[in-house]
Amino acid sequence: RRTMDELDKIWQPYIVVGGSGLYLRALIEGLVNIPAADPGIRRELKNLSGTRGNQALFKKLAECDPETAQRLGVNDGVRIVRALEVFTLTGKPLSLWFKEKRAGDARNYRLIVLDLDRKTLYQRIETRLDFMMARGLLDEVKGLLKRGYGPDSPGMQTVGYRELMACLSGKTDLAEAVRLIKRNTRHYAKRQLTWFRKMNYQQWINCLSNESPEDIANKISV
Repeated sequence: RRTMDELDKIWQPYIVVGGSGLYLRALIEGLVNIPAADPGIRRELKNLSGTRGNQALFKKLAECDPETAQRLGVNDGVRIVRALEVFTLTGKPLSLWFKEKRAGDARNYRLIVLDLDRKTLYQRIETRLDFMMARGLLDEVKGLLKRGYGPDSPGMQTVGYRELMACLSGKTDLAEAVRLIKRNTRHYAKRQLTWFRKMNYQQWINCLSNESPEDIANKISV
């Protein structure tokens, strides 16, 4: 925001590229003042996950906050713990916190989404993973584990790392881990597109369109 403020002062147009749906929402609409983490509650929830697995936590979340449970999915252990932590602290589901009025940004935004047909998108997801595996993704995960990063580390909960950790711990074989990464990445992409469709100011651009760059630029600048 500091950089954006500086550009606004000199009337310089700019494009903010990338970011998840949640990041974009925070940038455009502001953040909700959700209570900070409680170490005691978080420890209890992690202990429950350790003894009974993510499925037990996910079931609890589905009972108290079905909307957040549907958004996260059973494997997103870190965010499931956070959602249950917020509910335990406040008695209010995380999904309701997100719907509260925020201190939004006064800027005028236009959200431009680069779109592909579903078949092409999924093919590219699979090709991308095959490339990453060939370039040493498994060795990367091994290296992170040796440096002390484990399943509870937030970065290790991302799609790809999570499934390969399960493979390295003997819970599944490599072929199954690769299949799960592809499936989970497809699901993640689908959720992101659904998120974007619910946002305001959206404009979709087909990446495989026959339109010229000039026509697309004119469409965006309107």
